[in-house]
Amino acid sequence: ATSAGGGGGMRSEGSRGGGLQPQQTRHARRLYIGNIPDIHENDVHNFFRDAIRSAIIMDPSNPNPSHQKQYIENDPIISVYINRERRFAFLEFKTMEITTSCLDLDGINVMGHGKVTIKRPNDYNPAWAPPVNPSTLPRLDTAKLGIVSSTVPDGPNKIFIGGLPYHLTESQVLELLGAFGTVKAFHLVKADATALTSKGYCFVEYADPNLTQVACMGLNGMDMGGGKQLSCRMAVQGHSTDNSGLAAVQTGGGAFAAPVAAPPAAATVVDGVDVDALLNAALGGGAAAAPIMTAAIPAAAPMMQMNPMQPQQAAVDPMAVANMLDAALGGASAGVGGPMGGLPPQPVSATPQATRVL
Repeated sequence: ATSAGGGGGMRSEGSRGGGLQPQQTRHARRLYIGNIPDIHENDVHNFFRDAIRSAIIMDPSNPNPSHQKQYIENDPIISVYINRERRFAFLEFKTMEITTSCLDLDGINVMGHGKVTIKRPNDYNPAWAPPVNPSTLPRLDTAKLGIVSSTVPDGPNKIFIGGLPYHLTESQVLELLGAFGTVKAFHLVKADATALTSKGYCFVEYADPNLTQVACMGLNGMDMGGGKQLSCRMAVQGHSTDNSGLAAVQTGGGAFAAPVAAPPAAATVVDGVDVDALLNAALGGGAAAAPIMTAAIPAAAPMMQMNPMQPQQAAVDPMAVANMLDAALGGASAGVGGPMGGLPPQPVSATPQATRVL
């Protein structure tokens, strides 16, 4: 039977079976259906009833008699209310368990007229609802219904994909993502629901968590033409992949966080002396890559001569640099064969010569 409802809506009454639940649980036995197509209440009722019956998972080895009776043999839906002006509906179910399970139907295509949004109504208060034993919840195989949820929950398998061409439709993006596996949830971000183009990014979650990193590797850097390349990374802060440059560890900023830079390599310093820079100078190489740290010059090493033409810079003889390096690295002391393994110290020419300045 169908009866009139307030606000221009219509209500379809279904089989009540064993009777209504207490009035106090009504808010926990209703679901909001957004973007409902312009079809009859009975069609909506029959569509969701059949969807539950075809998707409910009945384990043959451990069947649940109550599930068989409540959701297959009997009608699990009590009533349907539609507000045609604002294109939404309310479904009231017999039990809180089937109501909770039907949240998984979010994104279902109703009779080929378009996808709907399914969520709790605004008056739902979990504190007022009796607790539900998770083991009693009926499970729905939404893959049988071809459902891709439009809400991608935060979690370790939520993927951010940027760099999408703005003109691509949801079905075109889903076709691309489906090449890597079955998509569980997908949301192409638009300015509003009626916009013809997207903002160029989306969020996705695959039904198989093992596909998350595989999809990231395949999608990241993919050439989309027109100078666009996809950018793919983990969307949730604190999660990362093992692929360098693919999805860096994020310390803030969510999906748009920049990769964390690698720490700079430590310089080779012995007793305050940059050994690499001294070697470079001793062998006649170019300028040192890093400033040489101040070090005390051993008494045995020949003193560096000052260039009279450049009084503010130290002119270094290569042999003097080698002596200083030998002393810094613990070489032979002066008086036992001289520095650098017995090489005699070379006299400094009185004639000014071209010298290398450190």
